Amino acid sequence: MSGQKRKARVAALHKENIMLSSEHLFLEKGFEFTTIQEISKLSGYSRRTIYAYFASKEDILYHITLQGLAILQKNILDAAEARASFLEKYDRVCEEIQKYHQTAVQSLSELNALYRQENDDAQALEVVNDIQYMISGIFSILAEMLEDGQREKAVDPDVWPAAAARVLWVSIFALLDMTWLDKDGLFAAGRESGREINREIGRESGGEINREIGRESGGENGGGNDGGAGGGNDRGNGRGAVENNAEGFLRYGFRQVVNSLLVERVGVS
Repeated sequence: MSGQKRKARVAALHKENIMLSSEHLFLEKGFEFTTIQEISKLSGYSRRTIYAYFASKEDILYHITLQGLAILQKNILDAAEARASFLEKYDRVCEEIQKYHQTAVQSLSELNALYRQENDDAQALEVVNDIQYMISGIFSILAEMLEDGQREKAVDPDVWPAAAARVLWVSIFALLDMTWLDKDGLFAAGRESGREINREIGRESGGEINREIGRESGGENGGGNDGGAGGGNDRGNGRGAVENNAEGFLRYGFRQVVNSLLVERVGVS
């Protein structure tokens, strides 16, 4: 191995170590409340060495994001190229994006807002361009998956794949961002209050969503064993798995996103 290649490998190792320590602190304390001094202490590198590899704390964050998106792009490509139905591919794409969202230091919308505040850094601009290129690659993969779905006659032929790919991306992330409400107790409040969330989003027993996903246990009006029309609790109409926890909300939301593109609508499984 030449001296130049050896030097590049050592530099890559040092950068990776700094990024790992930074990611740990960002997740533990939050990006805003983490200092370069703390990164220096945890990583074992001096501030001077850190700044030799990264222009700023923001630059470290951008590199961490780029690394995560590269993994996500590969996983989405694997899902899109799998020998499976369009809906099975879509479900796996949703799973991969959810995994990314759960482990990301900051959401992409937060990252974009941060960059708009700190856009005078030429080195950071280069990484941000790489991030944008990575996301564009994901859009292309999703568009090709939609085209395959049209050939499969699962996706409506009138759908414009290039635009629909972006709609899928934005919609899935918007649903995932909404699950952060669970940390403020919204879904927990639904579990405790029984029907408060149902009233909030129009999901009273016997309502349209129950009819659509076929979850009533006692007929169209949701009667069941525990009440007549307008039924008294979630057990009688099977709504608890949809409204009152984040996973149920996501399952329902992901299905509604894809239903706008399908030839035939599908229910929540």
